[in-house]
Amino acid sequence: MTKFLLRGELSNQATATFTESMRKKLAKRPDIFEKILPSFAPGCRRITPGPGYLEALTENNVSFVTDPIARVTEDGILTADGKLRKVDAIICATGFDTSFSQRFPIYGSGHLDLGAKWKEYPETYLSLSTHGVPNYFVAHGPNSGVGTGSIVIVLERTCDYVAAVIAKLQRDRIATIQPKQEACMAFRRYCEKFFRKTVFSMSCRSWYKRGTEDGPVTALWPGSCLHFAKVLENPRFEDYEYTYIDGRDMAWMGNGFTTPELDASVPASTYLDPEHIDYPSVPAQSN
Repeated sequence: MTKFLLRGELSNQATATFTESMRKKLAKRPDIFEKILPSFAPGCRRITPGPGYLEALTENNVSFVTDPIARVTEDGILTADGKLRKVDAIICATGFDTSFSQRFPIYGSGHLDLGAKWKEYPETYLSLSTHGVPNYFVAHGPNSGVGTGSIVIVLERTCDYVAAVIAKLQRDRIATIQPKQEACMAFRRYCEKFFRKTVFSMSCRSWYKRGTEDGPVTALWPGSCLHFAKVLENPRFEDYEYTYIDGRDMAWMGNGFTTPELDASVPASTYLDPEHIDYPSVPAQSN
């Protein structure tokens, strides 16, 4: 995570730099600068480059309107000051639904409705899964976004993580897997503690917080994208609970023998082959 996203001196420097940049680009219209200068630090809301956007606001053929929209009519837009502005086209920048509500019903154990479970807060374990919905893993779920950096490496590591889970299910003859409730709660506490020290928790309306000003951050990972990738590198299977096929929790041990012992065509002592021997390194010679 870029360090200026942590509250402190670097964040203050970033605020000063962004403010001066906006002031220069809006030099012809200082009134616009005063109206749109954020009261929060850079990063509280998603930073979008938008080259030329601020300069365009100062052009003679652009009207900068801050009055709230009362309603849209057949001819244009009526603002709260009673003025009707006739237009040929309206572009609605409505954004996206980032509430993590499901587009189709998903039910877990005991007919648990995932949409209802996540209505108030989308609680997960590492953004991947949630208690009460066995065998459910999701890429780019709650608390998986990155405020800075590339999402690609995160998606790749997520796929690797899920592949490791599937391999464990097959190897250990597991019927269902789900994160423990205490693991989900621990991840939530970690998120809350982390975001308190960042600009993301400042008072600003952001899709990071489901469109609220001061709600919990539910869209971002509590750390950098490299941190996210490192966390997913080695699954902590002790944070999950399982049920087993036929109820045999020791089925992974097989029948007490290995395949080479039962199949004469397979070498049984490959552990003696040179390529499988872990030779200790030679200590460095001291002068």
